[in-house]
Amino acid sequence: MKVRRGASITDWTGTLPLNRRFHAYLIAHFQALERCIQHIRQNWFSSFMTAAAVGITLSLPAGLEVVIQQVTKINASIQHTAPISLFLKMEINGFRGQQLTQHIQKMPLVLHARYIPPATALKELMDNMGIINNSYLSDDNPLPGVIVVEPRLNTQSSQTVLRQLLDELTQLPAVETAQFDFTWLHRLNALSRLVQHILWALAIFLGIGVILIVGNTIRMAIAQRQQEIEVTQMVGATNAYVRRPFLYTGLFYGITGGAIAWALVAIALFFLDKPVKDLAELYQSHWDLLVTPQTGLKVIGFSTFLGWLGARIGVARHLRLNRPLKGNTFKN
Repeated sequence: MKVRRGASITDWTGTLPLNRRFHAYLIAHFQALERCIQHIRQNWFSSFMTAAAVGITLSLPAGLEVVIQQVTKINASIQHTAPISLFLKMEINGFRGQQLTQHIQKMPLVLHARYIPPATALKELMDNMGIINNSYLSDDNPLPGVIVVEPRLNTQSSQTVLRQLLDELTQLPAVETAQFDFTWLHRLNALSRLVQHILWALAIFLGIGVILIVGNTIRMAIAQRQQEIEVTQMVGATNAYVRRPFLYTGLFYGITGGAIAWALVAIALFFLDKPVKDLAELYQSHWDLLVTPQTGLKVIGFSTFLGWLGARIGVARHLRLNRPLKGNTFKN
């Protein structure tokens, strides 16, 4: 096989059989990876500092991602456990209240129903108010019987199911009032959406910052190897040949930066876990501030893409501004 002198790598690999071309393609990538590793070893401190800058930049959206996951879980949990309180008419006694509770329990949209007699409701009210001696109200209890209904919800149409069930329960003859406050539910959903939009905004702006960091680092690396790149282009190196080692360097910055972000968030949440749990217990809630493997892989994948994109932009700018002249090749 004869190949003209000064031909590019694409020229002579295109003449090879398919298996030979694939083999040559793998060799080219291994050589590019080897040059990338060599460059990182020679400049290990600056490479680590760049990866650390990427990790610190992405640690904030990664931490917010954990918070959003927890808020979403608590939101779904509250919607599934939020009860409807049915205040019965005063003439409904304990036996009729139990019968009504059994009837409500059989409704398809009801998960659980519990009857609270007037005496028990009064005792709970006095206990919550801190009144120990409530005997003076025992003869004239102003509270009706209450049935606490836990609806059977799904995440797709929870509010629709709640309103439908509330209408059905209100129409029962023995029910005086059915109470469920939808206002706090709307507020909780609005807060969750607000945090999600903040996360997306931060991810976009900080992602642009990561691209600029990696692109500027790659640009400086290109400047250090300017003469080497010009020589390889003069002997027929293609843009892909010049680009590959820098793309691998960008991938290294992205993967390492994502791992650093994962570690920083895990460390921060480890120290915040106990105080947050103590605070959540005061509100009868439960928080688990843990970075799951799925979240860590998402952070690393996002960081890897940003590192590759930043390197690609940096190299593309150099290749566009430093195109080799035609016919500028070595000839015998």
